[in-house]
Amino acid sequence: MAKIDPTSLFTEIRGTVGGLTFSRNRAGSFVKRLYFGIPSKRPAPQARRAAFTAAAVYWTEHRDELYTHPTYGSIPVSAWWNYFAQEPGNEKIDLFGGTYKPSGYNWFITYAVMQSMAARDPLLLPPTDTTPAQWPAWSVTYEKTGSASNTRFVASSTTLLQGTRPWITCRIQYNQSDTPLVGPFFFIKEFAYTTASALHTLQTELESVFGAVPNNSRAFFQVRFRIQDSKISAAETFSLLPGETYSYP
Repeated sequence: MAKIDPTSLFTEIRGTVGGLTFSRNRAGSFVKRLYFGIPSKRPAPQARRAAFTAAAVYWTEHRDELYTHPTYGSIPVSAWWNYFAQEPGNEKIDLFGGTYKPSGYNWFITYAVMQSMAARDPLLLPPTDTTPAQWPAWSVTYEKTGSASNTRFVASSTTLLQGTRPWITCRIQYNQSDTPLVGPFFFIKEFAYTTASALHTLQTELESVFGAVPNNSRAFFQVRFRIQDSKISAAETFSLLPGETYSYP
């Protein structure tokens, strides 16, 4: 799927033309190829779909329950998340590098999927703690499947006393039989650090979702930090070709 710049002449197009579907949602205008993919039967994508489905059911069952908000009084769960979505710093990044405000439901699902990756229940109400900062220094190296060196995350400087842990998402894009295949964004895992400079490999997690990745692939990463059951930091977003490394800052 491609996003469309709002200043483009194509922002008012709707529907499918020449195999391309033009539309618009809360994040803005977009265009995507008319493509009917086959759902992956790999364990990781199946687990992610199951977590998404379970979270949607949980939302339906609890969204109208009333809880006392410190500012707005007795309001339903859905309103808690809507107010949370409007808080400063709760933006997400689009494909142009710009920011947009997701819905409260979108944030609920985001946190629920993260919770599922650590075998924890969804958060009924949004977190109210302070948003953690990025760790002072870390790097991600991307390698194609079969490389002697694994895709890996290394932090040379951490904030262990704050209890924050890195959360990494990845989308891999490549061409196969002239058909663009874009894997799903997914939360790889959180890493527990006991010392700085420890190396954590991601290859197993990548292969569990994407299988064998060809040489012409490009990986799009987001790195965030989080304390258990708390807020996540703003994302550091970047893309890498096989063999490349991104270092923060």
